Amino acid sequence: MIESEMRKLDPEELINLSETNTSDFRWNRSNIYKVAFEKYEKSGEKDKAEDLRKEILIFDLSTHNSPEKRFDSLMSGTTDNGEEWKYPDLEKHFPKEAIEYYKNRANVTNNPILKARYSDVIWELDRDVDYARLAVSAYLDCCPIYFTNEWDHELADSLGRAIAIASMIKDQSLIDKSLKKHYEFIKQLVEKRRFRYLLEIIESILNWERKIGDQIDYEYLISIIEAAITDYVLNIPDSFHLQRSFLELLVKIWQIRKNEDERQKIKIRIAESFIEEAEWKKVNYPNGDMVATSFYEKALQAYMDLGNFPEKVQELKVKIQETNEAALKTEYETITAKVRLPREETDEYLRMYEGRETIEIFKIMGLDMNLIPSYEKAQQEAIELAKQSVFHHIAPLSLMKGNISVKHISEEGEKLEYETILNFQMRYRIIASMLLSEIFTLLEKEHPKYIDSLTQYLSSSEIIDDKRIEIIQHGLRAYEKKEYVAAIHILVFQIEGVLRDLLGKLGLSTFSYKNNEKRKRVLSDILATLSQIEGIDKDFLKFIEIFLSDIRGDNYRNEIAHGLLSLEDFTKENAQLLLLVLIQLASYSIDKKDK
Repeated sequence: MIESEMRKLDPEELINLSETNTSDFRWNRSNIYKVAFEKYEKSGEKDKAEDLRKEILIFDLSTHNSPEKRFDSLMSGTTDNGEEWKYPDLEKHFPKEAIEYYKNRANVTNNPILKARYSDVIWELDRDVDYARLAVSAYLDCCPIYFTNEWDHELADSLGRAIAIASMIKDQSLIDKSLKKHYEFIKQLVEKRRFRYLLEIIESILNWERKIGDQIDYEYLISIIEAAITDYVLNIPDSFHLQRSFLELLVKIWQIRKNEDERQKIKIRIAESFIEEAEWKKVNYPNGDMVATSFYEKALQAYMDLGNFPEKVQELKVKIQETNEAALKTEYETITAKVRLPREETDEYLRMYEGRETIEIFKIMGLDMNLIPSYEKAQQEAIELAKQSVFHHIAPLSLMKGNISVKHISEEGEKLEYETILNFQMRYRIIASMLLSEIFTLLEKEHPKYIDSLTQYLSSSEIIDDKRIEIIQHGLRAYEKKEYVAAIHILVFQIEGVLRDLLGKLGLSTFSYKNNEKRKRVLSDILATLSQIEGIDKDFLKFIEIFLSDIRGDNYRNEIAHGLLSLEDFTKENAQLLLLVLIQLASYSIDKKDK
């Protein structure tokens, strides 16, 4: 029922609707009470409104389905004043009088869905064993309702929660009753060929093996699992993930039964499933070779974990190399296009630099917003691309370095972030070739000795220490001599040092601890910390991150540190981007404010 229809009912009719309706409101039962609450509040019936507030709170709780903590807040955050808030707040919103209200509701309602929620919250917050027993019975009473509604997620959840509570209170009668219900609905789901949530239901049985081990019919469960796998194989071609999930249940069963030979056989089937998926996706997916590579790699890892399969490992390494090479030829086609800013626009832009002293030029460069792209705009472009090309956005990617896949990108948010990084990277490369190079050309023309002035400008910065200037100067001299390999090697790591020094100047630690060892903070960690500091341009930090330390971007610092760059990557353009970083860093000053 939609909200507009609910608003036509009076509060008593709404409450009766919640009491009697078990086929609607799968996700939003609290909405009934919210509408009724507004009506009572508007009519000034404060006591009734307060009761409905309690109903709203209990049905707005998030359910985690964990034996340790079933219920949690739906939302949480921090106010502008730095104070943490939660809704609902388990400590503030459920005082003793609220628990007493829920106890009364649990005893009078005839709706098992409501009874289960009231009783379980009481059990978790008040540890009243009587309501634990009531919760188990209510959850089991919900099961036929959920089965009829085809709410199989809720069915599996109710079965799992029932046996969990029964086991926690060590009530053997309720444990036996819950286990019997598990088998009853496994049978009914198989008859209806609704296999998906058998995973959670069988897992629920196995999770309590220590208490019910002698009652588990392992042979029956194995036959059900194999039937589910066969059904997916025959009827749903691209269901490899679900097939493997069922195989993992078999691994668990054989582990419980301490049969290592059978367990190994299932693990081999899982490894082979990755190969089958790779072969299927190679044929049926756009960018099939690229997608297949990731599954071959998972198969390789599975066989390496198993051990004693050297031939299979070698075979998979060959397959990975073949699909990578095929992807490079057909799926990673390089598209080149010359982008030129109209000369008149370039000339107009350069006028703010022309005829000025070198130090003045560096000061302008330090503040020139045109030289650093907007990450937000790059993100907006990525979002638009995702809307226009849905499959392109959801298809998994393998990030390639040469013919090696170094990272898989499959989640929607991760894919969007990667597309944003690509857009941002393209923007700063265009800026480097169209604007930054023109500024340096102007410097070379009007101020041939500008490197001396640049050293002076950097030395005047309170961000860069004198001892570090001495090293940076060697990089600047190498740049002046067009020795870009030497210049870049020096400047990259001195930029990292300057940023680490900046942490210290801001009163933040320049060290981190890993495995009980004290270590200097690395570039990615430094940038993450600086991004929290007020006054530092976030686009500038994103530029440094993507250019120097993000594997999805140029990753220039790490590629150099590990000796992975080719000679042709040590370009004048990259050197100029490093000079831009130093120039913009030098423009910052530290303004210490009283607390």
